[in-house]
Amino acid sequence: MDKKDLYLDVGQVEVLIYKIIIPIVILSVMSILVYSYNANEPYEFKAIMKEQESISQQILDKQINEPVVVENKYLFIGDSRFVGMEQSIRTDKDIVWIDKVGARHDYYWDNYDIIASIDKDRVVVYELGVNDLDSNACINVLNDLQRLGFKSIYFVTVTPVNEEIASSYGYMINNEQINQFNQQVINNVPSNVKVIDTYDYLRYNGIETDDGLHYRSNTYHLWFQYIIDKISLDKL
Repeated sequence: MDKKDLYLDVGQVEVLIYKIIIPIVILSVMSILVYSYNANEPYEFKAIMKEQESISQQILDKQINEPVVVENKYLFIGDSRFVGMEQSIRTDKDIVWIDKVGARHDYYWDNYDIIASIDKDRVVVYELGVNDLDSNACINVLNDLQRLGFKSIYFVTVTPVNEEIASSYGYMINNEQINQFNQQVINNVPSNVKVIDTYDYLRYNGIETDDGLHYRSNTYHLWFQYIIDKISLDKL
């Protein structure tokens, strides 16, 4: 064997580096980064995502075993955030929207006759609160919805804001205030009213927002789907 055959020429070295060595290094680094990210995720985030995966799987399993599913009809009552959700999502679900920019809890009473006339088999999703962090006013509404005879009532916790951006737009509200309101309502919620904790869900999934208070389309979709998934699981 010729001694020069024991050595690689420049072209062969380049091939070895670019086609074999570099890809191996990149894959190794990516594996380390993914492992590190998963290992350092907040416990609460992991728990919430695990819960969401469980919900989706249970819905899928139920649909496989019982393919005939009766679609829920909904009544969504809320403020500008529900207005944004209504405008962002495209759904064939049967939803009556009673929502308004700037709405407070007294918006419910302003629309009382309309709400009282609605079919009591509709699932009520009540979201008011970000403009009026009065837990007593919220509880009064939830009690009245129960008195009217609605069979399924859900209070969705007021969702988080980006405090820094919100304050720059003149919104004087923070997540501590929101969390305090949510806990006060949860601790005093009427017996047949269920709670969907969308505050923690969006907090750990993150929100996309331009003004700190209202969301971009992706966040509205995420929020809406979580509400529907939780209700669908209850109805299985």
